[in-house]
Amino acid sequence: MSPRSRVGSFFWKTSWAYRPAMVTGLVSMLVYIALSLGKLFMSENWMKQHKQYTGAQKERIEEAARWKGITFEEAIEKKRGFRYLY
Repeated sequence: MSPRSRVGSFFWKTSWAYRPAMVTGLVSMLVYIALSLGKLFMSENWMKQHKQYTGAQKERIEEAARWKGITFEEAIEKKRGFRYLY
């Protein structure tokens, strides 16, 4: 018996077979991906919410707001408008 099979026997019963192990692995991978994407989206939302605009960016937003006939604050909210997940 190889050392590898002895270590594996502590974690996985031989009666559980290959398919349940594969399903367990796939489900755990999908859960990890879902949690990672959720964290990524939450950080993107936070970055959008707390972004500080420089002078040139503010001027461009103010000019666009004047063209559209809206206030600067409304233009900022439209720029931040899209949020991920929530």
